[in-house]
Amino acid sequence: QQRNIWRAVLPHALANKLAQRALENIPLDDILEVFVNGGSERLLKSFSRRLSYLNQSEISAEIAKRWLSKNGLLSDVSNLNDLGITLLSNIAPIAPKVTLEAIERAANGDGGQKFTSRKNDHFDKFTRLLRSLAYDSELFERCTVLICRFALSEDSKENQSSIRDLLKSLFFMHLSGTHASANQRLCIIEGLVNSSSANEQELGLLLLSSALEAWHFNSHYGFDFGTHSRDYGYSPKTREEVHKWFNVFISLANTLAVSDQPIAVKTKILLANKFRGLWIKAGVFDALEKVAKSIIKKGSWNEGWIAVRTTIRFDSKHMDNELLSRLRELEKLLKPSNLLEQARTYALSDHSHSLDFIDAEDESDERASDQYARVEEATRQIGRKVAIDEATLNALLPEIVTVNGARLYSFGRGLAEGCMDPLSMWKNFRNQLSTVDVSQHNYNALCGFLYSISETNREISEQILNDAVTDNVLGARFPLLQTSVKIDEQGV
Repeated sequence: QQRNIWRAVLPHALANKLAQRALENIPLDDILEVFVNGGSERLLKSFSRRLSYLNQSEISAEIAKRWLSKNGLLSDVSNLNDLGITLLSNIAPIAPKVTLEAIERAANGDGGQKFTSRKNDHFDKFTRLLRSLAYDSELFERCTVLICRFALSEDSKENQSSIRDLLKSLFFMHLSGTHASANQRLCIIEGLVNSSSANEQELGLLLLSSALEAWHFNSHYGFDFGTHSRDYGYSPKTREEVHKWFNVFISLANTLAVSDQPIAVKTKILLANKFRGLWIKAGVFDALEKVAKSIIKKGSWNEGWIAVRTTIRFDSKHMDNELLSRLRELEKLLKPSNLLEQARTYALSDHSHSLDFIDAEDESDERASDQYARVEEATRQIGRKVAIDEATLNALLPEIVTVNGARLYSFGRGLAEGCMDPLSMWKNFRNQLSTVDVSQHNYNALCGFLYSISETNREISEQILNDAVTDNVLGARFPLLQTSVKIDEQGV
């Protein structure tokens, strides 16, 4: 440490051997006395760094245990400064279990709630350390439970040093950085999705989404840990292992999708989003057909129908006839058959790719703009039918004013063209909005409705706008309503 202008010239192979010999020949208490009580911060960092290279040494492990034990140098990991965090990171590879026990003590102590949150100044260091410790399957569940506590403390849309992104990486089939089994990971997900907490359910679905990923794998996190020889974690080597992995998580998704819980809707959307990758890349055809049949017995799966059509559109040319035939049968099975589900699929779905609503054989000679117009017209036609079907309209009303549907505007135009009493329908829109928090309001259907009314009966549209100016529900969004129609002198 006092070499002045001289550089360190010993390669690690020699330096590690000399350090190991010193640990064996100098009393441990003497070593700790010099480095801990008599050394500088720089010397202490250097010493701990050298220890990290000696993960096979029993004496190194003993030093790590002493530091992390009660009254040890690093006994209270919840109150470590920058130096303490550096020392902890250096010795963690020497004694993984002892390190985890120290973190668990802090997490379960009096200040545990703050410690396992983003309020912890070193949350990023602790979560990354826990991810490295989770490499060993025997430590995986304990580590992920703690990372989950950190993740639940942050906003779900946090994108700076996101704990949720780090946690997701542990649940990929490839590049996960852990050798935990599929069932071990399933256990964590089940605990979250079966919780009564909406925040925990959302996190569980996020991890389930990672486990069902079959297409894109990447990792922004390191895989090294001291001098341990490590790979990228578990990775299936055969097609059979791939199927076994996905069947575990598809089975859970199936159970959730047919349940009577609110999470069922989100699970069906999740399955639809993963469908193409699972069919094309993973080849779990039987499992997906089983899920589709299970869901359709319980109700509808409009998102699944769109997902099947998307797969046909993009991949049918490269698919053998047998698989394509199975996919087309699935498309027929899932196709929305009644007016309610047709409206939800065309108008209320956020799926914006119009081509997925067009039959493949109808695409060849038609311009994309014409196909788009055809789907918008089909949505208007459905709106006209819903307008005269009171039961269907009432069932859809809560969704019409809250869901961010891709074709709600055209649907609203259809409602206006089909209804017999525009003022009464507008009143229903307004009353439904009054029962929902402002943050959930969606006016796309109302704007389409108002535009069509203004085209056929200007007097009624002006009455609606005049009343909206001072309305305690619609008044705040009056400019949006006014600009949805042609602005005349009175509009100005």
